Amino acid sequence: MQNKICVGTMLWGSRTDAHEAHNIINTALDNGIDFFDTAQKYPTFPYSEWTHGVSELILGDWIRANGKKLRVSTKLKSPIIPEDISEYVDNSLLRLGIDCIDYCHLHWPSRPHYHFRKVWMYDPTETDTQETLDHFDQCSEVLNNLQCQGKIKHICMSNETAWGITQWAQRLNLDYVQQEYSLLHRLFELDVAEACHHNNIKLLAWSPLAGGLLTGKYTDTITPENSRRSYGGLGPRDNVNVWEPIRRYKNIAQDASITLTQMSIAWVMSSPLLEAIILGVTNAQQLEENISTIVKLDEETLFRIRHVYQDHPLPF
Repeated sequence: MQNKICVGTMLWGSRTDAHEAHNIINTALDNGIDFFDTAQKYPTFPYSEWTHGVSELILGDWIRANGKKLRVSTKLKSPIIPEDISEYVDNSLLRLGIDCIDYCHLHWPSRPHYHFRKVWMYDPTETDTQETLDHFDQCSEVLNNLQCQGKIKHICMSNETAWGITQWAQRLNLDYVQQEYSLLHRLFELDVAEACHHNNIKLLAWSPLAGGLLTGKYTDTITPENSRRSYGGLGPRDNVNVWEPIRRYKNIAQDASITLTQMSIAWVMSSPLLEAIILGVTNAQQLEENISTIVKLDEETLFRIRHVYQDHPLPF
């Protein structure tokens, strides 16, 4: 199961300093994990153009110092125009100290979309069809050329729609999509999963613990010090609709003699489309705790989870 785990670096350079980030890398390797996900706009909390690329640099500094091959996923700044793609790829290669990006994504669509809690304001009719198709064509030409040059191994997309995935798959050797996916956020299972299945595309699942809500450390009144919730990092996930499904999921986990974290990770891992889950951690101890006892869920547990989903399909 360790080969299905990817370490997220979203907070490297903000909440996690370089020293601790390198501890995380060493701990991951000690546990058989060599897969790391970053982005040109990382770190976050706060987002700042002055820190764009710092997470890539921290990862790259470890690679340069240790001379070891890691599997690296990075996401290009979005929204993006075709003319910027080659420069962005070269910039990431330089910061990371590598010759080829294993998994290269466009971070999100350059058109209206429903990701990052935008479901309630999403209107696809705002998009001009021909302009969008031209964008697909022009970006695909550049990405295909970069893959032929050996600068990109796998072309990927992040936070896409089903229609978008289908369009990209017609133009690219599209291997993976990176989408939010957890017990509390299952939009992927609808049309996006169908598009992935029929185009032979695998899932890289981000936020499998729903920003920490599925660790059980929060309640509607309890916020641990220095936790993601303490500095507003949960955003619209933190609302009155999440506590009842979390309570029910926690009870299911207790009845199965596992933790809520274990159950949440195991459930995402059970997806037939999964390539890897992306676990964002701020220190090495968190990583060890999250991967120490990966379990497989029995049918009774999966049955009860389905009933909670039926009652609470979209808590945020």
